[in-house]
Amino acid sequence: MDFSYKDAFGTDPPEAYERLLLDAINGDPTLFIRTDEVEQAWRFSSRSRMPSWRVIPTSPTTARARGDR
Repeated sequence: MDFSYKDAFGTDPPEAYERLLLDAINGDPTLFIRTDEVEQAWRFSSRSRMPSWRVIPTSPTTARARGDR
């Protein structure tokens, strides 16, 4: 496949943030997620990750007991 954006559209392609800002200004929501989607994702990930977030003591004694040196 031989494709040149500049040849096809007569200009260089926009930078990623430039395109993102233009989409926001033009009201195109396809690259953005809604607040309720973010909140649901946090609820899901918080429940599944909670057990792994426990605090592990880091005193030198417990570090040696776990084998850390």
